[in-house]
Amino acid sequence: MTLVAFVLGFAGTFVTLNVTQPAAQDTASSVQFAVRPGDGASSIASRLASAGLINNAAIFTLMAGLQHLDAHLRPGIYQLSPDMTMGAIIQRLVGGHPDQVLIIVPPGKSLVQIPPGTRVAQFPAYLATLPNVKSKAALSILTTGVLPTGKRLSDLYWYVRPRQAGTVAALEGYILPGTYFIDTQADESAAIQQLLNGLGEHLCPGPDAAHLDAYLLDHTQCKAHAATVGPKGVNIFTEMDQRYHTSDDATGLYKTLTLASLVVRISTADGDAAGVAGVYYNRYLAANGSGYAPNGEYVPYMDAPATVQYAQDTDSPPAADNWWAPLTTPPGAIELNSAYNTAVPDNRGLMPGPIAAPTWADVAAAASAGEPAASPYFYVVADRCGQAHYAATQAEFLVTARQSNMGCFNN
Repeated sequence: MTLVAFVLGFAGTFVTLNVTQPAAQDTASSVQFAVRPGDGASSIASRLASAGLINNAAIFTLMAGLQHLDAHLRPGIYQLSPDMTMGAIIQRLVGGHPDQVLIIVPPGKSLVQIPPGTRVAQFPAYLATLPNVKSKAALSILTTGVLPTGKRLSDLYWYVRPRQAGTVAALEGYILPGTYFIDTQADESAAIQQLLNGLGEHLCPGPDAAHLDAYLLDHTQCKAHAATVGPKGVNIFTEMDQRYHTSDDATGLYKTLTLASLVVRISTADGDAAGVAGVYYNRYLAANGSGYAPNGEYVPYMDAPATVQYAQDTDSPPAADNWWAPLTTPPGAIELNSAYNTAVPDNRGLMPGPIAAPTWADVAAAASAGEPAASPYFYVVADRCGQAHYAATQAEFLVTARQSNMGCFNN
């Protein structure tokens, strides 16, 4: 009996130590641990042990089973550390909240990720994962909208307009940010066309995940199967044409993308696309009307600092990848001759075209701005944490802007 008690006691102590003691002491190292689709407690235990995160895979599997880990697992990347106890690791995984989304690249594909709010001048760097894409050739297509064969992309995609007079780049704003899986052997022409498909798949998604591009190349089919936006779920083309006073769907989309590109430069941090779109749409209406807001203030131009950054960087591209650097001079004193500078009173309404890659949320917000009711705000500023704050009058805005420059604050 004494021997049995000793053995049981030793086993209990052994298990307890493995559960309550970390695999390593006094280490601040962090490991990115991937939980893949189909993983279970046993396979995870084996890889945790191989990564030096736990000391005993068998005990982990037992403890994970008792806490029903398999039922709570969510694929993703988890930040784990060897100084975490086995119990802490199990609790972290049972919580089912990964630190990053797990991206699984299909065979024969390369991963291309376009961040929100970038301009096409930055795109070649993001296409660098494709070995057959030449940066200069890609930038030429993005700028002119013309393939090396001489074919215009506006002839292939009904929703893409030819390069407009006075614009910097034909495809600015037409490529949505996001994660793309592009054929590894694709050249710049094929890669850019796949990126353009992404916008069409959002405008009129196909019948299922395997056929998302079923309608995008046919104008009639695309409009018949269009995405809906706004609180009332209205056809996006109906909304865009109404908001921007046109009967041409490609023109309505172009103006929507132009306003959405202003939205993304503020809304990326806190995601308040609808609020930011409401402000810029109010200023758009005032600039295209009498110039007066309902409160009597004169707001005849858009006055968006991001457009000044765009104009400045276009004329003087940064030596390093330092696009969108904060302005150090008042916007109304920079690039006065640029049609993109919406801080110049003579430049009423929208700029010649988009200035950045808007997210789909920004596009939807710009398409349905003013629904169900007009925003009361005509001013917006982001604080140092990226939080958007609003004002109805210039006096309110000046106070808000001063606060935003001091740091982060709440409404």
